[in-house]
Amino acid sequence: MVKLVILDREGVINRAVEGYVLGPEQFEPLPGSLEAIARLHHAGYRVAVATNQAPLSRGLFDMAMLNAIHQRMCRLAEAAGGRIDAIAICPHSPEQDCNCRKPRPGMLLELIDRFGAVAAQTIMIGDTPADVLAGLAAGCSTWLVRSGHGQATIDSGQLPSQVAVGKDLADAVQQLLTEHAARPPEGGLAPPRGDSAQREGGSEHAARPPEGVLAPPRGDSAQREGGSEHAARPPEGVLAPPRGDSAQREGGSDHAARPPEGGLAPLPASPADRTSP
Repeated sequence: MVKLVILDREGVINRAVEGYVLGPEQFEPLPGSLEAIARLHHAGYRVAVATNQAPLSRGLFDMAMLNAIHQRMCRLAEAAGGRIDAIAICPHSPEQDCNCRKPRPGMLLELIDRFGAVAAQTIMIGDTPADVLAGLAAGCSTWLVRSGHGQATIDSGQLPSQVAVGKDLADAVQQLLTEHAARPPEGGLAPPRGDSAQREGGSEHAARPPEGVLAPPRGDSAQREGGSEHAARPPEGVLAPPRGDSAQREGGSDHAARPPEGGLAPLPASPADRTSP
């Protein structure tokens, strides 16, 4: 079964800025966010981003610039040992009243469908009321982080009781992986829990699983370099990062085409896809 985590962008992965992030140089990752994506990746989760991008419809930038921003995000995630498997964007302004813009669940439902995931077992992590409402409307397990606009969302007193809260993405992922490690495999016994020092050291996957149950992938450096457990092709209909030459990757011209309305944006080219000369 596909394990899918959907992340908002601003306030969750990168710092929110006044107005909009309009260029790659304005994309500044929040402390610990890239490492959190890497932890999810090595724990066997597929990681997707769902982001409202009204600047497209308002003419503040074009698709090529948005691709350049996302190219930087993907490269930084890969440099930290992680991977972003898909990016869904809504190009509409609130006035256009579309079905994909959060708080409506259109982008989330499309991602769930494309990955063949189950909504109730999909995790949505955001920092705004729109993120929370979209996650709940899609039937996801929904988290709010206090970073970005998260604390203001909590202070509003309107946070639904079923929404879990983390300090930031790193804390939310730590809680998720700890909770996952505590669950017994279907039909089996739960692996023994380590002491607090072990849990903090990331040994939630160190316990040997019951016989016949596959151990989750280990996130050591040898695996990151080999990456064989994550080499599987993406689900049908989800684009893998294209394998252009270096000139194409720098120019980004192969990604300049506008994505389907309200649909998945093609992933920017990735250094990990570059073959050795």
